[in-house]
Amino acid sequence: MKINLNQNSNFLNIELSEVFHFDNFIEFIINLGKKNADRFFIDGTQLENTDLSYKERFDIGNTAVIYLDLNAKYVVLWPRRDINYFAISVMKLHGFNIQVFSNKRHASKWLLG
Repeated sequence: MKINLNQNSNFLNIELSEVFHFDNFIEFIINLGKKNADRFFIDGTQLENTDLSYKERFDIGNTAVIYLDLNAKYVVLWPRRDINYFAISVMKLHGFNIQVFSNKRHASKWLLG
């Protein structure tokens, strides 16, 4: 999995590409928790194999709860065919301000709103 980070004036933009690997994604979340930003735009639309199991989604949500900043705002752009709100729901139950979209314009509007 390839990760490209770019800080702009409004948010930290993260582009994920190539083949999704669960262990790499968990490591990505842990490292993302070390970044200092108020808003995060995570674009996973260029990832392959993004139809994750419920266990993987649960583990991703729980890892995010442990390592990510509860006070930040997160948007995830994900392939429409594989959007499932389970990991997002886990995070929201813990108070995270996060949404998932398949449309970049809608995702940006929500993040900056």
